[in-house]
Amino acid sequence: MKRLASRLLVALLLPLASSVWTSSAMACPNCKDGVMDAEEGGEALGEGYNASIMLMLGVPIALLGTGAALIAHAAKRGDLPEL
Repeated sequence: MKRLASRLLVALLLPLASSVWTSSAMACPNCKDGVMDAEEGGEALGEGYNASIMLMLGVPIALLGTGAALIAHAAKRGDLPEL
């Protein structure tokens, strides 16, 4: 049980720790050019890019989480067929 807890802790802390160093990452060329070319509202454009990236990352995670929860629920009730 301790081994599982330590693996879970590493799995949760690794993405958190890596997000600390992303502030120094360079923007992609499309994002950088889009902000530089924007006369006004460059900040809003950057926020739009950030929102679209979060959406593209969040939707697959939500779908996988929902599928895993449904499978776990069906397994707990005993509704899954024997293979």
